[in-house]
Amino acid sequence: MKTYRLKTDQGVCIGFEISNDFLGSGAIARFINRVPDCEVITKRKMFSGSEVHVVFIYKDKEFQVWEPFGDNSRLHIGSESEVNEEIILSLVNAIKKTRNYFI
Repeated sequence: MKTYRLKTDQGVCIGFEISNDFLGSGAIARFINRVPDCEVITKRKMFSGSEVHVVFIYKDKEFQVWEPFGDNSRLHIGSESEVNEEIILSLVNAIKKTRNYFI
């Protein structure tokens, strides 16, 4: 799966984007659950106005998967709190290795 890093002006990775090839919040949550060390906390309810599809924990840090403007070709994955760049890059690698299929 292709990822696109989100960086500050100083070049620090603060999150990343993945292609929005998913059918909905349920499919995104199932995918995140397959990523090693990830645990889904909440997923968006159907017809909710929220842009946040899934909230999950990775290495004791809370992350969100959200779709900017509710209609985008990419999903953003990041945290509202400050997270060590190494943890983010570790999550990027774990997501890249996880198969994207809908079961």
